Amino acid sequence: MGKKKNKKQKVDPKRYKTFWRRFWAGTADGIILLAASSFISNVIWGRSETTPVFLLIVFHTLHAYTGLTYTILMHGFYGQTVGKMLCKVKVIDASEKSKITFWQALRRDAVPLVFVTAEFFRSIPNIVRHGTPYPIDALSYGWFAWIVMSFSMIWFFAEI
Repeated sequence: MGKKKNKKQKVDPKRYKTFWRRFWAGTADGIILLAASSFISNVIWGRSETTPVFLLIVFHTLHAYTGLTYTILMHGFYGQTVGKMLCKVKVIDASEKSKITFWQALRRDAVPLVFVTAEFFRSIPNIVRHGTPYPIDALSYGWFAWIVMSFSMIWFFAEI
């Protein structure tokens, strides 16, 4: 009987050193989403006094979930967002042989989804009362909004 040889694949030491590529990919995605979101938000929220509350809530729903929907769908279908495509970063499953599935993409963003949903429901009364989900000044956002924003930044860097 012959001995089985363990064939270990040599792993490129630079393979997982992707901090800066992931950072710039996230930045690119953020710029893309911010540009689209800012333009649309200015149009909608700029006319909130004359827009029915129901339509404002529908718009706010779309607006609140756009980033996560973009990320989940792009990862689920392509294994990359546009920013990751530009920076040549792929999200792969644990086997390291294929891109993640839609279900894995959804689970990957489950924690931010919970926080976005909580912040979404927290902002509904503002829309009903003031016609906008956003307070006039940053200090009046409230502790929960600040926790969500802080958590989002921490999550962004943790993913990198």
